[in-house]
Amino acid sequence: MQNFGQHSFSTNPVSGRTKHHLIKVDESFAVWYDSKTSFRIYVFAKNNWEETFSDPVFLPLNDWVNI
Repeated sequence: MQNFGQHSFSTNPVSGRTKHHLIKVDESFAVWYDSKTSFRIYVFAKNNWEETFSDPVFLPLNDWVNI
């Protein structure tokens, strides 16, 4: 993916995974931008308390990253 900085983002993991996701595979994971220059990965689980998300991954504007 390439970061053009024109995407919606949210620092809230619940909002990010549901409303601002870039990629979402139901019951598996979601990728969302949490700022103009970083994204996070949210991992779903069978129980809500077992779900987790990554630390922000820096992605400079106009650069590419392979997921």
